[in-house]
Amino acid sequence: LLETHNVMIACTLNGGHWLSVLGYVSLGSIEEDQIILYDPYYHSTRMFRADEIFSMWTGSFPDSLDGDYIAIKRSDSKC
Repeated sequence: LLETHNVMIACTLNGGHWLSVLGYVSLGSIEEDQIILYDPYYHSTRMFRADEIFSMWTGSFPDSLDGDYIAIKRSDSKC
């Protein structure tokens, strides 16, 4: 999805807000893989272990935005 779309995820980081996904670095397992995120609230770029972000993304609060994402097709995308 990241190859053709700009993606944001809703997660429970810092109480819960949206983060832009900039990249995914595959290192062999979900415990080693890294996700590069931009946090517009703090205007900063951060790298997290994939399993850490996935646990914050899926969360455990009913009726919340956990697990939600927005994907917007890039204008240069051929899909």
